[in-house]
This record gives sequence, C-alpha cells and structure tokens, in this order.
Amino acid sequence: MVDIKSTSNAVWWIKNPKEHERRTTLCQDMTDLFRNISMHGYNKLLETELFLYEKLIWFCLHVTTLAVVITILSYTWDQFVLQYFALNLHDPLYPIENMPFPGVSICSNNRISRQAAERYAYELSFKDPRNRSAQHFIKYVKHFNSLYYKFQRVDDFDEFERFQSFLDIYGTDENETYYDLLRTVKMRKCYFDDESPDPDLLLRNTYTFSNCITRCRIRSIAALCNCVPFYMPLEYMEKVGVPYCSLHHVACMNLKWRNVLTKRISILGLEREVEEALYCPQCLPSCDDTQYDISMMSLPTDRLVLPENVGDDFNLKLEDLSVLRVYFGEPTALFYKRVISNTWEEAFTDIGDVINIYWTYFQVIHNL
Repeated sequence: MVDIKSTSNAVWWIKNPKEHERRTTLCQDMTDLFRNISMHGYNKLLETELFLYEKLIWFCLHVTTLAVVITILSYTWDQFVLQYFALNLHDPLYPIENMPFPGVSICSNNRISRQAAERYAYELSFKDPRNRSAQHFIKYVKHFNSLYYKFQRVDDFDEFERFQSFLDIYGTDENETYYDLLRTVKMRKCYFDDESPDPDLLLRNTYTFSNCITRCRIRSIAALCNCVPFYMPLEYMEKVGVPYCSLHHVACMNLKWRNVLTKRISILGLEREVEEALYCPQCLPSCDDTQYDISMMSLPTDRLVLPENVGDDFNLKLEDLSVLRVYFGEPTALFYKRVISNTWEEAFTDIGDVINIYWTYFQVIHNL
C-alpha cells in the first residue's frame, strides 16, 4: 500500500503551505529591491561576480554611512528641540516715532555747594602757613568735581597729588586720625563692580545688583522648571545648558519668583510672600549705586509758548524758566527682532539635505 500523503507534493497534503512561501517571498522581494533600486551601491551586495570580501566591504560602507547619517539627523533634531534664538535686522529704516521713548533723568552737575566750597576755601586759607588767599584754594577745591564730572575735564594728576598732600597735613582737625582700612563685605554690605562672591555672577567682568538677581532667578527656574525664559540675557544661557521655556512651563513658572529676598525677615502678614519669594542671599547692593529723592510739579506750559524777545511785554521772568526739549536725533532707526534660528521647515530641509548627500556619496563611489 502506497502512502500518498508521504509521497505526494499536493498542496492540500501540506500542513501549513503558506508559511514557507511567505518567508521565500520576503527574501525574493528584498533581493529584487536591492538589485533594482535606483540608489547606487545596494546591488553590489548581491552581485554574483564579486568576491565575498568585496561584498563585506560594501556592507561595511553602507553600515558606516548609515550610522553617520543617523548621528547627523539626531544632532539636527537636538538643535531643533533646543530652539536657539537669533537677532535679525527687521527694518533698517524703521520710523522713529513708533519707537518707545526712553526715560529721561535730569541731574545737576553741581553736586558741591558753592557756599560750602567757599567756606572750605576760607578755612584752608586760614590754616595755610603761606597765607594764600581763599580765591587760590577755590581753584583747587574745584578739583573734587573730577570725581564725578567728566565733560571737558582736564586732569592734572600731579596737581591732585600736591593738593591732597596739603590736605593730609592742614585740611584735618587736630584730633582726627585716618587709617587706610577697607571694610569687609560683611561690614559694608555691598559689592564694588570688580568683586563678586561667584565669578558666574559677573556680566562682562562687572558686578551689578540687577545682574546678580537675574542670574539667581535663572538658576532657580532652570532647577525647578528645567528651562530658562527666552528674554533672559544670552550671556547666562551658555552656562545653563537647558532649553527655552515654552507654554508647558507656564504653570511651573507662575508658582514663585515674583518676589526677591536677600535677607530672611519675619514680617507679620507677609509670611506667604516670604516663603514663595526667591531667596538670593549672595546678591548685595552695589556700592556705587546712588539713590535720589525727587519732587515733581506740573505747569501749564502752553501759555508760555511765545516768540523770542517778547518776555518784557508779558512781564515774564525768563531767567527763572527753563525749557527742556527731548527728541530723537534721527528720523529713522535700526529695528531688530529675535527669531527662532531653527524652524520646523528648516529642520525638514536639513534632513532632506543630509539624505541627498548620502545618496550622492554612494553615486560617486559607484561611478569610481
């Protein structure tokens, strides 16, 4: 008796007839793809005339190039995610009237009272062993303007040294003693512009209280929200290494950083504000900062807009009236804008360029 099941190749006798065909079909399809693909170099992997080591060389070349392409694409994606900003010129002839007008500060150049200077000159004249007049010392007292006034100033340092030597002997009281003593930061509670508790707090090698607070705020936001706001100074961004904040970080950024404290003080009724405030004990005021007290008054100046040389007709005391005209010096200005350096269109373009270079590379090698 013949076992037809064991000798026949009929399909209906095979248990799973499509499983072997599926594997065979996939291999044939990949073989046909590599032989007929328009990209150069892949047909070399199945070339029957090539030796085995030549096929291995082509295989290693494909793997290496593919790894390089993946690395470049990964770097391109990382640059796109970081979203660096760049400053571009928006309009070189932007109308000046559309620009926000800057703040104006009016300060007196005469910080030394003339009456006090004359009294001091008479005092020095009285103590002078050579009996020089007070008018002689008035000229030297004016040298103190050099400490703050720089317009059309001519510095005679030798004369400064001679006058200071005279003041060290005759310009002091008998019971007065001077020591060359520089107080510590803990005692004076301020920093000069060339010193700082942390070198990272210096912006362009200069310390200011506002820059210190900005750096402290960036560190806190970067640590708690893992991002930094785009409006922060770019000089500080390079040392943080985190991406810019997006809309996903708004909820985190609204939790704190509204108030800043440099010293913990318990104030009744402000307990919550103290706990939620940004604490920056390393930021002290600048020793060079000056605080001014101002007073303001209003005056209807429309009625005082008069032609020249008519003050006598209206009995106006023009010597007590000052007119300040503040305006832009140019009709146009350079207008800059901050834009994203890597947009999604540019990211896709970079990916296409990398793949195009990849194909061109194999075409050159294939033609060689």
